[in-house]
Amino acid sequence: MTGKIHSRLLIFFTIAAICAPLLTLSGSPIHGMPEAHANQDEPDIQWFKEQMQIDPRFQEPDQGILGMSWIHFLTMIFLILFFFGGLMAHFMRIRKRKQILLALLTERQKKEK
Repeated sequence: MTGKIHSRLLIFFTIAAICAPLLTLSGSPIHGMPEAHANQDEPDIQWFKEQMQIDPRFQEPDQGILGMSWIHFLTMIFLILFFFGGLMAHFMRIRKRKQILLALLTERQKKEK
């Protein structure tokens, strides 16, 4: 019974992990911050950069995917692949365990006869 519960929780969290980034792509406010407020922050950031007199060559250019740097994006891809690899290994281990137990049970039943 606990195996079913663990499987269902694993499926739930997997679906949640996949759907959460998709919600941010649709433009819906995830953190309670409407889109209009996000656009109002641009002048504040510009003012801060001007006041701090940060040289443009030390500022990060807007590059990458979805506003993330390439290293962050590739790290997240690696973590997602690692998660799914671990998930596959988990299910393969469960399947192999069932096969071994079934083989042991059939061998035991043959010895009893």
